[in-house]
Amino acid sequence: MTAPRSAIDGTAPRYVPHLDFPQYRHQLGQTPHPRIHPRGHSFGHADVTASELLVAGNWQSNETYLFGVDLYNSTYWWEAHEQWEALWRREPDRDTNTASFLQGLIQLSAAMLQRQAGNRRGFSRLQAKGSERLERVVGRLENGCYMGVDARQIISQYHAQLEDRPGVRKPGPILLLIS
Repeated sequence: MTAPRSAIDGTAPRYVPHLDFPQYRHQLGQTPHPRIHPRGHSFGHADVTASELLVAGNWQSNETYLFGVDLYNSTYWWEAHEQWEALWRREPDRDTNTASFLQGLIQLSAAMLQRQAGNRRGFSRLQAKGSERLERVVGRLENGCYMGVDARQIISQYHAQLEDRPGVRKPGPILLLIS
């Protein structure tokens, strides 16, 4: 198992380094909503769209997916959720491993937003839903890895987040992709 890297110290690898991060990380109740507020970093921009479906054979070259990982690893949780939701919306069948996996990542990103906002109940609820979706995917696989993510490790790291003392701020689990 690879030791987790810190999202905040910048040691997490970038998978799509030619794409720039937004001007700020959206934080619930602290920053302008990226799409709705006139000062939002994505106000007036087109919604995120995925040019291709995410499938087991293309995850290593799917920029929407990889940019979502980059954003997530750098604590841009709302922005990562937007990337993965664009892929999820393209899914023709919501009962596939890919759809469940994406929805799990979306829920885990939302959980981190809630944690950052100090909403432990929201964090706990979304963490449970996201982990359950990833566990469902992992249960169908032999090694616990899907789309380059060691899902078992991520689930374990999220459970550890629940055990933290209230008021202690800590970055979320890092999605280190495995080839």
